[in-house]
Amino acid sequence: MAMNLLPRCASVHHQSGACRSPFLTPSEGLATLNPPAWHQCHAKSGIGDVVRSYLHTTALSAELLRGPGGRSKFVSQEACKALVEAESVCKGFLPQVLRGSALVSKILDLLVESFRDAASGSNSFRALETPLLTFHNKAPLNMRKALQGRIVSAAGKLLSSPPETYPLGISLTALAAAVRGPGDVSRWKPPEVLQIQSESRWKMPADVRSQVLERDGERCWYCGEKHTDGTNTLTVDHWIPLCRGGTNAMVNLVCACSSCNELKGNYMPDDFAAATGSF
Repeated sequence: MAMNLLPRCASVHHQSGACRSPFLTPSEGLATLNPPAWHQCHAKSGIGDVVRSYLHTTALSAELLRGPGGRSKFVSQEACKALVEAESVCKGFLPQVLRGSALVSKILDLLVESFRDAASGSNSFRALETPLLTFHNKAPLNMRKALQGRIVSAAGKLLSSPPETYPLGISLTALAAAVRGPGDVSRWKPPEVLQIQSESRWKMPADVRSQVLERDGERCWYCGEKHTDGTNTLTVDHWIPLCRGGTNAMVNLVCACSSCNELKGNYMPDDFAAATGSF
């Protein structure tokens, strides 16, 4: 009997079938896994929740600088160079509207620190949550637009090359828009999903699927099994789900058995790991 444990939006090739997760049985999965964080915060209908969600995506995108799932210990020289260029944008001369603001200086200093940490394999983007939310809640729209422009300019340095910096550039661009927020809050409605417009679901080319499976040794990213008996089909999964701000970049695609893909649904990878004890 097919069981949809979670809303489907992360899988590229979703295979229906009984859930045979090595971590949780179907009944355990239904009893143990709570709705993903975005569905919990969506009910609050606050723009601050969108900022938090995109910051979560940004922090995970920084992990991809070290390759799929952040499993490598090293960041490439090309990625480090792009991070230095993004850092330089943050330290550049500020427009008049942003000068003299201690909060703006703190945010940009934290961004610089986050880029430096990312280059060394660390991750400190989560430290931006409080100052970004404070800025969003207290700064006038003209200041929020100006800071958005500065963050987008920094993100632009990550969008061209190398490919592993692309997800971070995309997520920072979305985060900047969320921090700016709507001009008229009274007319704002929370989005149904956080999917980025340029990263729509696609029909994956066969060669891309083959490349991902070959790269991952035809082994499920989450349970580590190869499933050579043919009872559990191998699929390709978005490590950061599209509906949570993930991208179609190769670095965000991983091999997943159909059972793990079914169980993961639109969970963020760190939340899924915490809930199931996987990877």
